Amino acid sequence: MGLFLLCPDVHYPLHQHNALEIYYASSGTLQLQHGRKKMPFMIKSGGYSITPSNQVHSLTTSNEPCLLCYMWVSGTGTLLGPNWWWEEHKDGSWKRICWERQEDSSWAITGSEKLTKKIIDGSGDS
Repeated sequence: MGLFLLCPDVHYPLHQHNALEIYYASSGTLQLQHGRKKMPFMIKSGGYSITPSNQVHSLTTSNEPCLLCYMWVSGTGTLLGPNWWWEEHKDGSWKRICWERQEDSSWAITGSEKLTKKIIDGSGDS
């Protein structure tokens, strides 16, 4: 559980992680998108969202800061598991890059892989 302050006009790109994620907007407005092609939705001050485990999602703020209270819930595995950042190539193919927390609390890239049908089907993207 913690606080997450996002500056105005920030786009937090498509990513996924093992933890279920709950956001409560204390101030500001946040646009969330679950999946690459699904319609985005907004949460405003006093609103909340729930992002299921391994659901690929992105966040975008409006022209004002957004203060979120968040909670990560781990039904399986650990909260320290990898965070996968999705990137689209110019040819339309996709890959994901694995970021993992290190012992000194920094983040490091520990791998990458092409997105297969199996990965996409398990990401809530279809």
